[in-house]
Amino acid sequence: MNAAADYIDGKHFVEHSSTGQDGFTGFKTKLENASKEGQAIKYDKVHYVIGQGNFVLTISEGHIGDTSTSFYDLYRVDNGKIVEHWDTLEKIPAKDQWNNDNGKF
Repeated sequence: MNAAADYIDGKHFVEHSSTGQDGFTGFKTKLENASKEGQAIKYDKVHYVIGQGNFVLTISEGHIGDTSTSFYDLYRVDNGKIVEHWDTLEKIPAKDQWNNDNGKF
């Protein structure tokens, strides 16, 4: 969390997730509250990082609490800092529940 402040423009950060707030304080509060509620967000593996212009998309897997989750995070960067964030999250079912062998990634 301490390093996040080096990458986020706390004064101009806009959060587009419906569960988050703008600004670095809002970002930090969201993560702290999730952790207190047993829903800590943990990234285990980054599969792709795609950038074009001032946008960066990361495609990752990890956990929210004990639930295996895919994370698609889109960032807009300005002057070397993150100023906007969009995301979509999806539960990854157990492999024996998949309808194919392709996997999420």
